[in-house]
Amino acid sequence: MPTPDPPRYHLEVPWTESPFFERELAARKLSPEQTERARFFHEHGYLIVENAAPDELLDRVREQVAGLFESSSEDPRCSGARFQDAWKECPAVRELAAFRPLVEVLEELYGRRPIPFQTLDFRVGSEQRAHPDTVHFNSYPPRFLAGVWVALEDVDEDNGTLFYYPGSHRLPEAGFAELGLRVLNHNRPGALEAFTYQDYDRFEDYVEDLMTSGGLERLDLKAPKGTALIWAAGLVHGGGQIRRPGSSRWSQVTHYYFEDCLYYVPIFSTPILGDLYLKKVVDVRTGEPVTARYRGLDLPELEADGTHKLWLDISEAEGDADGADALRRISNYEIKHLRADNDFLRGVEAENANLWGMNQRLQALLDAVEASPSLRLGKALTAPLRWLRRWRHGS
Repeated sequence: MPTPDPPRYHLEVPWTESPFFERELAARKLSPEQTERARFFHEHGYLIVENAAPDELLDRVREQVAGLFESSSEDPRCSGARFQDAWKECPAVRELAAFRPLVEVLEELYGRRPIPFQTLDFRVGSEQRAHPDTVHFNSYPPRFLAGVWVALEDVDEDNGTLFYYPGSHRLPEAGFAELGLRVLNHNRPGALEAFTYQDYDRFEDYVEDLMTSGGLERLDLKAPKGTALIWAAGLVHGGGQIRRPGSSRWSQVTHYYFEDCLYYVPIFSTPILGDLYLKKVVDVRTGEPVTARYRGLDLPELEADGTHKLWLDISEAEGDADGADALRRISNYEIKHLRADNDFLRGVEAENANLWGMNQRLQALLDAVEASPSLRLGKALTAPLRWLRRWRHGS
């Protein structure tokens, strides 16, 4: 039997989400254990890892974050139930986010180097409604995103489970634009979160209806301390109801991007119009910014989230080193002023067009007067007088 020719294309998606999964799996020559993990993740969109990290590390995370909650209540990253990016102050949070055995599983499942870019440490259950992470984070190529939740204590229905819908990662992505919800201009003062999030509950309604319509089963994770749940970008998940008010449910979520991508925030973006809210990604392990990349082209570093838009400069000079493709950025500040300049020039152009029109109408009026019989008769009758006036002046 002849060997089939290799494909002449490369599909830029996580290989475990590829429609050619079996072909990708065969090419990787994984161990039986790795193969089983990959198949389960491909089909269900999540993995459960028991005893994912040592108790000693989990206890240090909890101790350090508890102190941060007490000392940083006014910090905007602290919402009462959770603390965002505690890795900046807590070495143990950074250590868990970069814990090598978990990172290795992610690299195995995605085929690219994982980049931890955000941590969320919870002291109680979130009770968050069902959602996929792709409404908050995504990438180009798409879906190079994963979440890892680690239980820092035993979790059950009393203190609030983590729930998820197996297989929901295979559903088509739908964001605000597809649902006709408002994605406002994030360059307008005050328009960023205050208005966009007014529509977020409507998005959550859609997600819940979609789970019901699709007949997808909800699973609630009752997990002993040290259990990790890894989920794919599109897996729908949330926080279960807390049955015992006042109970703690310490846990840490780390979100990971993967190398060689562009990173953006879908909830503030309108991709069909080329409007991406680009995200400045910092690697939790190093504290250094990550170079965003598209089609092998590096994007210059961003000052902050949402400050720039993209410009892909495609070379038309074949073989010319100076004419290479380039991924450039243009700041939203520049765009704002370019738009203002453009509006001014349009105003000048309109005024000039108005003056030109007036001149044309005046010229037409003069031409009509020149061509009128009355003017020709008047000229004929006054011709002797004009000749006499010139004669008297010696001309």
